[in-house]
Amino acid sequence: MSTLKEKKFTPAILSILLFSILTFLVVTNASWFIQFDSFIYQFSWKPSEVITALVNLFAKTATIVPVFILSLIISFALWRKNYKVLAFWMSSNVLVVSALGFILKQSVARTRPNVEQLAEKTSYSFPSGHSLLAMCLACSIMLVIQTIYSTDPKKYQYVKIGLVVYVALIGLGRIYLRVHYPSDVLGGFLLSFAWVNLSYALLQKMAIHGNFSMLNVFKDDQDSNR
Repeated sequence: MSTLKEKKFTPAILSILLFSILTFLVVTNASWFIQFDSFIYQFSWKPSEVITALVNLFAKTATIVPVFILSLIISFALWRKNYKVLAFWMSSNVLVVSALGFILKQSVARTRPNVEQLAEKTSYSFPSGHSLLAMCLACSIMLVIQTIYSTDPKKYQYVKIGLVVYVALIGLGRIYLRVHYPSDVLGGFLLSFAWVNLSYALLQKMAIHGNFSMLNVFKDDQDSNR
């Protein structure tokens, strides 16, 4: 019997609540919030050309093309293992959060920080698309690992740690390049975290009401019934 724990809706609900509050603060443009949010840019410092080039290069890993290609590769591997629903969920997450991020960027229409930027950007600022995609990819992979290796939670522990570090570096990189406010980065994180956890919890609920095990709902019926 699978020991996969049921995913609660609490993390997703809390993330939605925090994201809503953050979005409200950004939209209302409260002076105290803007001062707090731009405080990090009050310090003058001379950036290193080498570090700037590396950060810009690293940031490209969290754009839609490489993230979606990687999600497709993982989905293909899951499909071949007969985790067909999980495979579809993996790739669809990237598309959904990208669409949500684009809609919110256009709706909020927040301008970039009014400082000298170290990367050329012309789109709106909130939420950070790089942070959004990095968190989406990391959360999706973590839940895939949790699902398949539920009987051995320590397996791939270093992969999970690496994913956390990756997400943190992408977020810090957006601030280092001066192309986003900290709230843009946090907003991207919260939005992705909310969607990935919400969609996963919904799939588990479907499994429970469909009288399937929480693990087998992600696995092809013909494989689980052998």
